[in-house]
Amino acid sequence: MFITHMHFKGNCEEAIALYKEALEATVTEILYDDFDSSAREILHTEINIHGHRVMMNNRRDEESNANFPFAQFVIAFSRRSDLERAFDLMKDENLIVAPMRQTDFTACTVGFWDKFGIRWGFILQ
Repeated sequence: MFITHMHFKGNCEEAIALYKEALEATVTEILYDDFDSSAREILHTEINIHGHRVMMNNRRDEESNANFPFAQFVIAFSRRSDLERAFDLMKDENLIVAPMRQTDFTACTVGFWDKFGIRWGFILQ
């Protein structure tokens, strides 16, 4: 499954509100960063825009030269071996920004920029 993932710098909730009003988007999932009670930030959300799954979040800690906001392409794999194979083929000349790991929303994920300057995220669905 091919998914667009939009990363915002603190204004993800504002974007969700706009997309709900303008595009009739619906929120299907939302997780908040509860580590800092003074700043309730979106850790991960998924919305549906005209039948398409879109992931969004506020990104605060990316160690790259990315300008925010930016979009990445996400591939949701059904088998971990396929995810690892694709990553092994693409990782030679890229910057890994989120090493392969388990998170609150997937058993396996990895994020990286490829040699062409495209941001990718692989997840296990």
